[in-house]
Amino acid sequence: MSKSIVAVMLTVLTACDPPRESDADAEPPVSGKTVAPAVPLDRASTEGRTAAAPGVATMPRVVPLTIRVEPLRGVGDTVEIEIALDRPLPPLARSRPTLHVGDIAVRRSRRAGGQLDRLVFLVDAAQFESMTDGALMVVRDVGFSSESMATPPVLDKSTLVTP
Repeated sequence: MSKSIVAVMLTVLTACDPPRESDADAEPPVSGKTVAPAVPLDRASTEGRTAAAPGVATMPRVVPLTIRVEPLRGVGDTVEIEIALDRPLPPLARSRPTLHVGDIAVRRSRRAGGQLDRLVFLVDAAQFESMTDGALMVVRDVGFSSESMATPPVLDKSTLVTP
């Protein structure tokens, strides 16, 4: 590879890399000071506006999901919890779907048969036993969440099927 091509590639990569705040410029946390979380604005109040003022943090938009839990499957020492989504989740590199069952978060997952609208969460049998039967189930991913469902699904251990 010629030196000019390498120089162009480095220039492009540098231009795409966002600037980082050095540790010397970082502001330390102020003890005793509470910061109110940002509240997303409704569409009517944001019409006609441009980008946020400098220094004002904005929350990313979260798209509500509707989910349905398929019958649970026991495979060896693992329980598979398959979730059907109302829309396909885009396969992003930063995508880390998380299933919250009560106060337990499950991050090990795979796409069911490569489908983008189905997730299979893999739970160790011991962890599954520690989950509360009837606990609310919520799926979250980058920009998506099912927590605003009117009637979210609950864990029903009686649907566990073992081969």
